[in-house]
Amino acid sequence: MRIFTKGFMPHICCTMFRKNFLEKINLLFTEGCTNAEDTEFQTKAFCRAEKISFTRECLYIYFNAGSKKDSIEKNMKIFRSCLEADSRTAEYLIEHLKSKRIKFLVKNSYLPELAVKRLTGCAKFNEPQKYFELLKNPEFKKILRSSFKTFFFKPEVCLKAFAVLFMPKLYFKIRKTSTPYDKIH
Repeated sequence: MRIFTKGFMPHICCTMFRKNFLEKINLLFTEGCTNAEDTEFQTKAFCRAEKISFTRECLYIYFNAGSKKDSIEKNMKIFRSCLEADSRTAEYLIEHLKSKRIKFLVKNSYLPELAVKRLTGCAKFNEPQKYFELLKNPEFKKILRSSFKTFFFKPEVCLKAFAVLFMPKLYFKIRKTSTPYDKIH
């Protein structure tokens, strides 16, 4: 969700929300989501908040002892879980945001970016059948084409969508052999 936060998203453990605010907007963590759940929750909360405050005081120190040497299967699960969380967040933003400009960016930049990531994941995890099934779906292609509206804002998304739409086999081949897992998400 960097498109909205300009690269800034505090860890969930460093944020506090008023209980009555969360009850008012009926916001809970998505049950069963184990990856990107914090970003999904925070983005949804921040988009509905009328007021946000920050402090410069260091009130918490985060330590991550995770491993990057996970199995391909675990990486696939994490990757798909993150994409699902991002997709839910995008849908939520489209439904709840008041800003027409941000809604436009979600529909025409962020959703196409997620579509490209989904295809890149299919290539990286060597799933050609899934990849080409997605590209046969007219709604999926429509999402990719919508990125053309934001070419001057996010040209990299538009250019990747263009490559996928007009050179799908080449894009699959290149992404299959050259995309490290860490670069996908």
